[in-house]
Amino acid sequence: MRSPLGALGFSVGLVWGLLAGTPTARAHGRFPETHGLTFHPGDSETLVAGSTFGPVISRDGGQTWRWACETALLLNALEDPTYVLMSDGSLVASGFAGLQRGTPSLCSFAEPDEDVGFAITDVDRSPEDPAVAFAITSAGGDVVNGLFRSADDGATWEATSDPIEAILFESILVGTGGRIYLSGVYPATSERPEPEAFIHRSSDGGAIWERFAFDAAQGWTDDDRTLLLLAVDPADPDHLFAKTLPDYSADAPERLVQSRDGGETWSDAGEHREIGGLLFAGDGALYLGTEWVAMPSDPTMEAVPYPHGLYRSDDGGDTFTVVRDDLDVGCLGWHDGALWLCADQYRDGFLVGESADGGVTVQERLILDEMEGPVECDPGDSTPQLCSVRDQDVLCDFQVEPETGGMMCDAGTLAAPDMGGSGGSSGGGCGCATTGPAEGASFLLLILALTRRRRSP
Repeated sequence: MRSPLGALGFSVGLVWGLLAGTPTARAHGRFPETHGLTFHPGDSETLVAGSTFGPVISRDGGQTWRWACETALLLNALEDPTYVLMSDGSLVASGFAGLQRGTPSLCSFAEPDEDVGFAITDVDRSPEDPAVAFAITSAGGDVVNGLFRSADDGATWEATSDPIEAILFESILVGTGGRIYLSGVYPATSERPEPEAFIHRSSDGGAIWERFAFDAAQGWTDDDRTLLLLAVDPADPDHLFAKTLPDYSADAPERLVQSRDGGETWSDAGEHREIGGLLFAGDGALYLGTEWVAMPSDPTMEAVPYPHGLYRSDDGGDTFTVVRDDLDVGCLGWHDGALWLCADQYRDGFLVGESADGGVTVQERLILDEMEGPVECDPGDSTPQLCSVRDQDVLCDFQVEPETGGMMCDAGTLAAPDMGGSGGSSGGGCGCATTGPAEGASFLLLILALTRRRRSP
């Protein structure tokens, strides 16, 4: 997933509201990034990319794209939800406000079942039945959280068991044969000064759970704050990967870890500054994507790019070789015999790419200024009603030509921001100049840094 804000949600929302209330030009949101890909299980031409400006959909195999703004899903400005396309084309999304289910057109979204609650941190679709999905709650505090299941493409949901624990669930992986994994953490408290990570495992679809500690013996360190699941082997539900996320204040890399016994024990599989995704692909290989981050983070020291790119393993993850060291890989997907990935518009020149040769060459599929516009809906649908203002911002920021009528962009000139890389786009990006207190923008960027995206599906 991509990052619901958990305990940070209320404070980030307050910060955003305060900044939005200052006498500045209209806020144009975050730098555009993609953080996940989901493919229609019955229509090879339809896929959705999760982005910082909402879900972006293609119905022709990535040739053309349209978006639905994040406001249509009741997302706050900093959420990166998990999206899954169901067998009927519905789009199910996690979110701090609760689950959202969009129609295949993305023209309307609604909360499918009030009983699921709020603070949905992750969703995953069954690899064996594309009409079945699972979602976990993670409300924090003393709220008891659990796992919910839908068997009708996300229309209705029910708990798979009694509530599990009053803890923070972070991520979910659904394997074959009834295997389900949950990761999470007991946050630090006055009684328990250090966070404690764990894995929950079910072998019967979520009715009965076993719990395994992810402690120092498994690789947990004082710099870690949580554990996120990445991928489970479709051929072996006991084989899975996860990553540790360092504490916000720690200038430390993320660590890739793997388990071959269903989450009971873990071994180190390498360090990376930021892991964008891991994928068991249909060609039998395991792919790992990592992202560009300058290190160290101390602004008084010279920043040096940490190694990043696309890696491949042909031995199940014991060793990896470099496929590309010039891509900023934020997510991975496999569809119709091809490898798909999220990239960086300003360093790589595109946001989503497709490769028929395991990443050696990549065909650009999603480029900001080549998008066609918002999803096409009836005026009475909820998406155009909720997104009218935001859509104007996106059209301006990404220099997408409106199909009809004029367009007036606020906040001065449009210019691609200097991201320090060699890639680029002819689009304008989010470089719209605004006025207002610099310290307010700096504080917002700090909050953004603390809520980096999590796992790509």
